[in-house]
Amino acid sequence: MTVHVTLLPATIPAHLQAAAPSRVRDFNDDSTAEGVRYTYSVKGSGSLVVTRQDSEGYRIETVFGPSAWEEVAGDANSAIG
Repeated sequence: MTVHVTLLPATIPAHLQAAAPSRVRDFNDDSTAEGVRYTYSVKGSGSLVVTRQDSEGYRIETVFGPSAWEEVAGDANSAIG
């Protein structure tokens, strides 16, 4: 499933805010090679970890600090704690 992360407005640099960039970051299964699946987990610290699973296993795709994101949607990953 695709994971959608909405970043907090403060994560957009001031010089780019006038251009109103999207605060949503998508990790889209449909735009990658077949067999790729994105999931997420939220750590006790509040950090959000997006993982990628493919034929080679799991790997961390990206990490957002607790003060960088405000909302996430998609499949939660219970396999990686």
